[in-house]
Amino acid sequence: MSFNDYKPQEITLETSTGNITLRGINADDLTGLIQRHGALIETWFEGEPDPMQTINKAPALVADMIACAAGDPSAVDVAAKMPIGLQIRAITAVFKLTFEEVDMGNVLRLFMLRAGTGQPMTGNRNT
Repeated sequence: MSFNDYKPQEITLETSTGNITLRGINADDLTGLIQRHGALIETWFEGEPDPMQTINKAPALVADMIACAAGDPSAVDVAAKMPIGLQIRAITAVFKLTFEEVDMGNVLRLFMLRAGTGQPMTGNRNT
């Protein structure tokens, strides 16, 4: 497979009113989430991200993450109005697609540092 053929993995959730297709959170999404919810992320984040902890402590962040993962970051209000059971299914899928292959604790700390300083992301962990 060539890189041009790459397609992010998706999970489609069946609902009573139609399907919702979600992908993992990417770097652009994460930067926006940190800009919009940085202080909130800092207060609840300890160790690895957990979907239920996020729902309990940061429902606005959950809605924003679901909207981003659905490919429409402007649809936060739609995600916020989803029934809690569907929100749990959706955010669990988003966490699986986003966090299963990396140590997100370190990734989030690096993004938070960069967002706080305004420095661009680089491959060098020391800058």
